[in-house]
Amino acid sequence: MPTSNAYFYRKRIIRESFVTLEKVACFRFTERTNEPDFLAIVPLDGCYSYVGKVGGRQVLSLAPDCVADYIVWHEVMHAIGFEHEHQRPDRDDFIRVEYSNVEVGQLANFEKLSSHEVDYKEQYDYKSIMHYDSLAFGRKDRRSKRRLATMVPLRVGLCFPPL
Repeated sequence: MPTSNAYFYRKRIIRESFVTLEKVACFRFTERTNEPDFLAIVPLDGCYSYVGKVGGRQVLSLAPDCVADYIVWHEVMHAIGFEHEHQRPDRDDFIRVEYSNVEVGQLANFEKLSSHEVDYKEQYDYKSIMHYDSLAFGRKDRRSKRRLATMVPLRVGLCFPPL
């Protein structure tokens, strides 16, 4: 079966995402030769990865519609051990989760983690690559057909540029 141009395009986007991530991270990506533990990027159904090293062949799924730099970064961060920012134990000080607006079957993406599971010792970061946007996994409103907000920021204030 011939390989499509779309395959090569997605592969290029993934590689470029790795290069960008390497510029800000303390790790490097290399092609696998015979290493027993490796990250296998495969186009399964959805965008997901296990959190942290599992050993052996570790699947990171990037379905065709998941191949965008920010999604690649997000899933790689899961693979190296990072959880979602909006699941931090202190998240209720910063956001309100609208559980009634979350799609059926997606509540696990909004469960708060314990301090034993995550403790970044950094300020809460609304703009983190590991923070979902406010409409992520939002169910659709019956009338307007628009997605409903699943998270609402609690600390909204003025921000002034440096003078």
